[in-house]
Amino acid sequence: MSAIAFNDNAREWGTALEDRESARSGVAIHLARKAVARRLEVAPGALENIRRGRVKGVRAWLYERIRAGVIREIESEMARLSHELEVARRSGLAVNKGEAHAVEARIASLAKLIVEGEQ
Repeated sequence: MSAIAFNDNAREWGTALEDRESARSGVAIHLARKAVARRLEVAPGALENIRRGRVKGVRAWLYERIRAGVIREIESEMARLSHELEVARRSGLAVNKGEAHAVEARIASLAKLIVEGEQ
């Protein structure tokens, strides 16, 4: 993988992590960045520099931490969706087959993202 692809992936993933944290917690991006940086054990400035495209090259260790953070997010989303689907099935509620299939398709696409990211 080229340095440009590393930078692009790191920017895309880092931005996604910050945006998801901001949406989930309802705080501004700079506060969400601090929370994400704390989880990834990196400086918030490193994430800001990546987001703004102010790096010539992303170090491999930083790339791996961001990648691992994205994988954790995807796994968490898969677990949440699986749990909601299982609760709906066991509750005796009439589960809309179309919605159930959509959730299963989303879980499968998330699993595919993880597999593709590990290659």
